[in-house]
Amino acid sequence: MKGEHILVCLSSSFTNPRVIRLASDLAAAPQTEFTALYVEVPERRPMKDSESRRLTENMKLAEHLGARTETVYGSDIASRIAEYARMNAVTKVVIGQSAPSGHFHLSKGLLSDRLVAYLPDIDVVVIPDKGARPLREMPQSTARNSWIKDSLLALGILTGVTLCGMWLQQFNMHEANIITLYILAVLIISVVTSKWIYGVIASGASVIIFNYFFTEPIFSFHAYDPGYMLTFAVMFAAAFIAGLLASRLKDLAEQSAKHAYRMKILLEANQMLQQVHNQQEIMKETAGQLVKLTGRAVIIYPETDAGTPGEPQMYWPTDTPRPAEPGEEDKKAAALARETQEKAGAETDRYSGARYQYLAIRTRNGFYGVVGIDLGHDEVSSFAYSICLAILGECALALENEKSIREKEESDLLVKNEKLRSTLLRSISHDLRTPLTSISGNASNLLTNEAEMCEGERHRVYLDIYDDSMWLINMVENLLSITRIEEGRLNIDMKAEVVEDIVREAVQHVDRKISEHHLVLALGDDVQVVKADSRLIMQVIINLVNNAVKYTQKGSQITISSEETGSGMVRISVADDGPGISDEDKKHIFEMFYTAKRKIADDRRSIGLGLALCKSIAEAHGGTICVADNNPRGTVFSFTLPEEKVMLDV
Repeated sequence: MKGEHILVCLSSSFTNPRVIRLASDLAAAPQTEFTALYVEVPERRPMKDSESRRLTENMKLAEHLGARTETVYGSDIASRIAEYARMNAVTKVVIGQSAPSGHFHLSKGLLSDRLVAYLPDIDVVVIPDKGARPLREMPQSTARNSWIKDSLLALGILTGVTLCGMWLQQFNMHEANIITLYILAVLIISVVTSKWIYGVIASGASVIIFNYFFTEPIFSFHAYDPGYMLTFAVMFAAAFIAGLLASRLKDLAEQSAKHAYRMKILLEANQMLQQVHNQQEIMKETAGQLVKLTGRAVIIYPETDAGTPGEPQMYWPTDTPRPAEPGEEDKKAAALARETQEKAGAETDRYSGARYQYLAIRTRNGFYGVVGIDLGHDEVSSFAYSICLAILGECALALENEKSIREKEESDLLVKNEKLRSTLLRSISHDLRTPLTSISGNASNLLTNEAEMCEGERHRVYLDIYDDSMWLINMVENLLSITRIEEGRLNIDMKAEVVEDIVREAVQHVDRKISEHHLVLALGDDVQVVKADSRLIMQVIINLVNNAVKYTQKGSQITISSEETGSGMVRISVADDGPGISDEDKKHIFEMFYTAKRKIADDRRSIGLGLALCKSIAEAHGGTICVADNNPRGTVFSFTLPEEKVMLDV
């Protein structure tokens, strides 16, 4: 059964921590997802430093209490919260609410009322902010300096436009042109000043200045023409609306730039994380993104599969010297962050004397390590901090996916090994029965009837016992060899070997029924030297020749040849003129336990290990093996070995 999803709304309010803690209590139930959402809107003025600090602290508190913080953008807070809640299956929204004030509440209604209207199927829990203090305070010196700067700037623009209007008036320019100049001035003031109120004041001032300097009688606030009142009203309305729109567009542009930058960073991080395939590379790419974003040193303590902390890895900007190693306070903070999987270190109430702030890399299903960001004496902005948290979330998801893929591969390997074991037991139990029955039957026949048998009959029985026992020995040898290769325990002694010597030695150990076929050696006159383990290559040749003996009719020709490929390899081929192999069988002929659906000459089934072993040995030598049709009929098996250049003394 799917658990609940609690969403708490973040703000820079003094009482927002209380709202966050109450939401955390609601999310304490098992299998409950907890998300803290901040809606960044186009501000009519920049956020104060004190507000930014409070917002950052509230984000950190939500993270500390186990929430996943998210930031969205939009001018309508209620609609953005509702949209996020619907898209992420939120079951309960928790918000703080103070008494309504200002035109926003009067025009749009309370946030809680609008959320209820937007989300009729989701519970909306409202926490009253009765003790809320003013949120917009600013140090007097900072506020005064900002006010003086913006006021002088607006006054200068209006003065310049007035002088320009007086100059145009000398050329008998129509008053509409001068009115347009003042509307332009209001637009400029709205863009270059920090608060939207300067644009509103400039709108009223423009009407007054125009009336004083450009309407009859000039240099007075009276107007002879009654139509000027409508002109003034339209001018004020046009300037007021233009100023508000310009201010709004400026804020939207700033927010869009922030949003684009955030998306660029997250997209870049996501693309880089998708290109790496192990924990170390994922951690390295994540640290690189954090260093690039913050310009600070980053240290990562990865979590090993055994559940122990790995060796810390430190990263720092390339244009700065290597930072000092973390002290004891930092080590304790990192250990606490790992133990509790919550934030610790600098700017927290746990080991606040540490230089780094440590954050857990985790998802709801796993913990993957701790990352520390060097704060020093300067705190990261709330915007950069939210991006850092988002990058860590991407890192945790990438690590979770990597772990899932690794576990799936291990599971697939276990399934494959179990299937291999079952197939092996089934094949051995089936295919060993025939030669063992033959050996035991012939031995029993000799024990009971040897005296009555003639010499020819006894010789035939001896040969049958010998053939069956050699088949068993070869099968067991192939099985042991391929098992060693699969487990990586096969020792390969690579030496310079002459191809002709290997082939002639291998021919001495092939199936005795080779006498029923025509064996041809076409090795050429040149001495061909390869770098190989002669014992294993002999086994490949023996398997290929025995395979040809089994699957071809009596009297067929089996040819062993060798040639240099011209690319530093020597190709050895075993060809026959038998019935050949179908194209469908060629696709699977080198797979373990696969046997082509052809009649075997001696009516004994093959367990399907010989060709799989040949492929493994050839690839272990750095070569390849393939099968093709012989011309005009039959089959050719070819494998390559690296050529060894030998300097001969003259």
